[in-house]
Amino acid sequence: PSPTPSKRRRAPPPDHTPSTHTSQDTMVVMSEAASALSNESISDKEALKTVTNLVRGASAKNLISSQNELSRQPEVLEGCAKLLTRTNSKLQTKACQAIGTYAFGSETVATQIVQSPGMLDNLASVMEQDDKAAQLEAARTVCNCTAYSVEAADAFAAHTGCVNALTNLCGSKDAAVKAKAIAAISSLSAYPNGAEVLKNTSIVDTTLIPIVNSKKSLFGNNDLFQVTRLDAMTAIVNLRGGNIDLNKATAKEALKTFKTCLESSLKGKSWAGASWTPSITLLPLSKLACNEAIRPLFGELKFVKLFVTAFAQCASLAEQSLAMQCLGNISSDKACLTSMRKKKYNLNALLQPKTSCEHSGILAVYLVDLLAKVDASEEANSNDAAPTDDATSEKKDGDSDSDVDKDEDAPAASGDADEPAAAGN
Repeated sequence: PSPTPSKRRRAPPPDHTPSTHTSQDTMVVMSEAASALSNESISDKEALKTVTNLVRGASAKNLISSQNELSRQPEVLEGCAKLLTRTNSKLQTKACQAIGTYAFGSETVATQIVQSPGMLDNLASVMEQDDKAAQLEAARTVCNCTAYSVEAADAFAAHTGCVNALTNLCGSKDAAVKAKAIAAISSLSAYPNGAEVLKNTSIVDTTLIPIVNSKKSLFGNNDLFQVTRLDAMTAIVNLRGGNIDLNKATAKEALKTFKTCLESSLKGKSWAGASWTPSITLLPLSKLACNEAIRPLFGELKFVKLFVTAFAQCASLAEQSLAMQCLGNISSDKACLTSMRKKKYNLNALLQPKTSCEHSGILAVYLVDLLAKVDASEEANSNDAAPTDDATSEKKDGDSDSDVDKDEDAPAASGDADEPAAAGN
């Protein structure tokens, strides 16, 4: 099962400052913006003031109410789309920022954006220009729209100009622009239509794999590097599945990035300046776990604990199912299966209630049966290896094998000290 790709919660833009606007103020700001931007002869100075107020009015505190008000006044987005044709790069940048900010987290607004006359053509044009700030905000707009709306993603995928401009930005020498463009590609690749279009480009070989193979020192800021590597790896998996050819060192470093992100999401903490949901990492990890060359690394990096924790803690049925898929796919690795059977995880008890679940019952049954078969096999092997009564009587006079009896009464090992028990339901 694949959850809707509207899963990423990015941090606000850098100058997305707190606002003291009330709901009434939001209505006033939006009405004024609609009126101003409907004026074809509005000056660059007045237009810049208007879109700056739009950005300021969309603080985290008021974002939802601002988005609701925006959806009732389409003139605002239509006006912003027209501003992208101006030659004032600062105005273009701020207009793109306003559009992208309102797209954040809203399927409705993201859909309205791509439906606004001229919007896609103008965004493509901005991305094709040389101004880095404008390119960054245009790419951010594409990223936010595709992250939250299937219709928006399909619209961008069908727009050759936007796809070409975005893929070109992935090769930008500016690290921030490159990172945001790759984030947009990663988001777009999560949808069937977007993936189909991107598969017909050379972006995986020319851009994404080199990013995964790159070194932090060659890329810049560590947080930016980690996020970009995660996005690049996710896009590669979306476009080519889990059977990708990476050397062990590169695959291990990439998995470490996924692990850090997943750990943070399960703890409710931000990572690399943004908040993330578990499905961001669980979906590509479930595919990478099918790769026979990469699979042993899941045991080496102790992913079992994280997958069990995700299964136990996630409220989303889709995320629970993805966690089970990850466990099922790594279970063919001996080390991973051994870890899954540790008593501290109590995995069998966690899985039992899910065996009757319509959404993921088949997968739960598979894992329960697998664990039961391994337990039964080991018990049979243990019985076969036990000494017979005759053999025991021959050694009762003092063979050194008598130490075995003492060990059998010892308490079971609790596992590695750095792996606390997974949380229950």
